[in-house]
Amino acid sequence: MNIDDKTQKSIMFDFQLFGTKRYSSSYFNSSDYKDLRNTLFDTFPNSEPDVFNRLELYTTNDVLKYGRSFILKNIGTSSIKIPFNNNEELDSKLNKFFINPTSDDYDDMVNFLNKHYKVVNVYNLPVKFDISDRNANGCAKYDWFSSDYPPEFYTNLLPIYYEIGLEGRCNKLMFDAYVHEMYHALVNTRKGSIENILDKEVLPIFAEKVSADSLNIFDIENLYRLLCTKGSILNVIHDEYINKTSYGTIIEYGYILSALLSTDLFNIYYNSSDSVKVEIMGSINDIFKSKHTLEDVLKKYYVSPYNGSKIVKEYAKKYTKCFK
Repeated sequence: MNIDDKTQKSIMFDFQLFGTKRYSSSYFNSSDYKDLRNTLFDTFPNSEPDVFNRLELYTTNDVLKYGRSFILKNIGTSSIKIPFNNNEELDSKLNKFFINPTSDDYDDMVNFLNKHYKVVNVYNLPVKFDISDRNANGCAKYDWFSSDYPPEFYTNLLPIYYEIGLEGRCNKLMFDAYVHEMYHALVNTRKGSIENILDKEVLPIFAEKVSADSLNIFDIENLYRLLCTKGSILNVIHDEYINKTSYGTIIEYGYILSALLSTDLFNIYYNSSDSVKVEIMGSINDIFKSKHTLEDVLKKYYVSPYNGSKIVKEYAKKYTKCFK
């Protein structure tokens, strides 16, 4: 990758705030990746199938209640707390006590933030809905406090969240999106629990799949995720064509790799005995307790993008026939 100074700075922000260490994978140089691209381009629909429009609609309160129940069922009451900035309270306090700060003030500012942020259960993070948008989307939002601070400012600071945004029709795909974003908040606030930036979507997509299976919409969610993966591949190809690698390009690579890894992990989980399913969930939940990293779990269960790619290609061929 040809990395410019702006992209390198964004990577360093990620390293310092989230504790990641690298942003590469040999998978993207493999013939298997080329075959995956060809399969998605040659056999997979280019437009959004009408199946998404036919899903039953719910209230936003139904979404919130479901998300809470999913977290309690699959994680429990421990290790579900995250740092929280309520109504930009920390921003106003920071501006009040540190006027025109310099680099000499940074340590005191970080100590101030670490002392004064609130802690909430992840399902108590405020959710802002936009149900006017057709397409399902979500974002777990944390505070940078200022774009002027260097990456080193965040070394001893956890991501401090203030909101989850959910867009799209209020159907069961939004239920999955809510679970997805809560898992982002949980894993991101365990600094160092993800080693590779490209793996940051693995747990959220895995949880999304577990949720979709329990809601009996697995094939619909899987179709949606495959369409997203195809979109990410197209974005990467565009950036490669113009010889530009931005931080956004790295994120797109991450969506692709994470989709494959989460597919393999879920396949192992789904086809396991009940006792092994409990073990896998326990290993994942131990990430939230900072007992090990995500990559440790992937190694433990021999999860690979090559296995995930094989499964994804099979689904792509299947869905091309059954979803019009």
